[in-house]
Amino acid sequence: MRYGKISMQLRADVIFSSAMLLARCPRRGALLGCVGVEAALLDTRTGRMLTAQQAGRLLAQELNVMSYTELTEFDTLGQSLGGHKALEALFPEYRVCAMLANLAVAPSARRSGLGRHLCLLCEAASAEWGLETIMLQVDDRNKAAGRLYDALGYKLAFRDNEATALRLQPGTATLASTLFLVRNEALLTTEPATLLTMVKQIVD
Repeated sequence: MRYGKISMQLRADVIFSSAMLLARCPRRGALLGCVGVEAALLDTRTGRMLTAQQAGRLLAQELNVMSYTELTEFDTLGQSLGGHKALEALFPEYRVCAMLANLAVAPSARRSGLGRHLCLLCEAASAEWGLETIMLQVDDRNKAAGRLYDALGYKLAFRDNEATALRLQPGTATLASTLFLVRNEALLTTEPATLLTMVKQIVD
């Protein structure tokens, strides 16, 4: 298992961390699966999730209009509560959580427990970052993934019946294209979808 971690630190010690986990065959080195996890913001009113990059821009905009006194107060709050709790105090309509995304397993490695293992590694990384909750979004038509997440203890939080999803064109569903390692817009098409947001508490 190869594990990479990138952290982006903003003022007031608020950290949005992200990681990409890759699973490779120990003998041949072939890519068997991957998953991403990152700190994100959940809009508790709508169920919309902001990625780490989007959350960073939102925070930067807010900090840029703060006075020196307000920045000092926010910095003090971050030191006493921690960056994630300070961010929730600044944006009470949002909740900081981990977001699991882009889980993909090669056909040859399916039904081996690899998908479950990758999800558990994401949960462990999230707990290390001090996050109490992990969330994901899955297309309602992806029944296999839904069963996996149900078995792992994820619960339905929001249902968006008017979402859209990127899908691979017929005949292009290789692992490389699924993981977007092959950058070819012709591989993808946008279709209407029902998107389920699922949540799991990882820290009691």
